[in-house]
Amino acid sequence: MRRAIALLLALTLSSSGCATVHLPKPQVPVGTGSTDWGDVIKLRRHIVFVTLDDGTLRQGGVYQVTDTTLMLYEIGGKYTYPRGDIARVVDRVQIGTKGPRWVLGSVVGAAVLAGLAGLIVGAKNDDDALENLSAVVLGAGLGAAHAMGESGFRPIYEDRLIYVRP
Repeated sequence: MRRAIALLLALTLSSSGCATVHLPKPQVPVGTGSTDWGDVIKLRRHIVFVTLDDGTLRQGGVYQVTDTTLMLYEIGGKYTYPRGDIARVVDRVQIGTKGPRWVLGSVVGAAVLAGLAGLIVGAKNDDDALENLSAVVLGAGLGAAHAMGESGFRPIYEDRLIYVRP
């Protein structure tokens, strides 16, 4: 019985992986933007989408902005772009969050607790059928809880046009 429980827990926990890194996808920006480079200089630690003269879209975190350059943290490292090569800058701003469904979470929590209680009662009364059924309920509850934990609270973003080269 302990092997079955260990196997269920191992399968449930081994299926968990680190959340993969996803680059944000650009959306249609809100606003008309400004021709003032000073608005870009005010951006610190923001995720931005930069459109260059040749139409290339670059995205990353703002590292440093001077009067003549914009330096971004991108996946490959830090990259510096001259101000003259930048056609527009769009800022990604979090405007809220969307959470998991609490009703589903209550049902999953009840399944985990019921599985644990069944395991304890079955072990105390030497009831193998109850232990097996409780282990299945516990494993299913833990798997569902893991899936819900991965989905968790998700931020809601809006893209705002900050700078348009005159």
